[in-house]
Amino acid sequence: MKMWKKILKKISGTETIIFDELSNLSDKVYETVLTLEDSIKDFLNEKEMEEKAIIVSKKEVECDVIVEHLTKELFNGRLLPYSSEDWFNLINEIDELADLSDRATRLMEISKIKMPKEVKEKTIILTQKTIDAVRLLKDSIHKLKKDFSLSREIAKRIGEVRDEVRSNEYKIYKETHKLDIKTREVRILKDIIFTITQIANKSKEIGNRIIAMSIKYAF
Repeated sequence: MKMWKKILKKISGTETIIFDELSNLSDKVYETVLTLEDSIKDFLNEKEMEEKAIIVSKKEVECDVIVEHLTKELFNGRLLPYSSEDWFNLINEIDELADLSDRATRLMEISKIKMPKEVKEKTIILTQKTIDAVRLLKDSIHKLKKDFSLSREIAKRIGEVRDEVRSNEYKIYKETHKLDIKTREVRILKDIIFTITQIANKSKEIGNRIIAMSIKYAF
């Protein structure tokens, strides 16, 4: 914790800029991922997905703009040189969550698929749990500025939620083999489920990065 305070003191210019922008990025990424809940419900009810895809794509571009600004600030000497790589990797991994949300929604545009209630329910639960994982990550990032220890504790909880997502993922895969639908439709459905699950997996990876950084800077 002492080392972390020293790092804060050595940030050039306004010391809050990196952390505020990082929080802004996590908020915007969370907004992007949050759209998946409505998108997946529309998809499961065989509605048109074009409008939803446009909304998600716009949000993903907004995330890219924040990443570009953060990257410029980072390499303009806002943080110590030896920590730049850590922060650069963290920023880009957070942005990947928005990219995955965009991909999942675009996949939903490909085909309307009629599915039984059981598969729909499991898919909605998987999506909601994935959103929960990203929300925890967002909360962890917001705490980075003032309390790295609390940020680390929140990040640890992401793994538990990710495990629930993964459990639902395989239950859905099992159910899809019982469906009387075309092979190409099964592939699309599996791609969608896999991509949403990857958001939860990536959230855990980012959480692990935050935990590792907190240990690294604790000395």
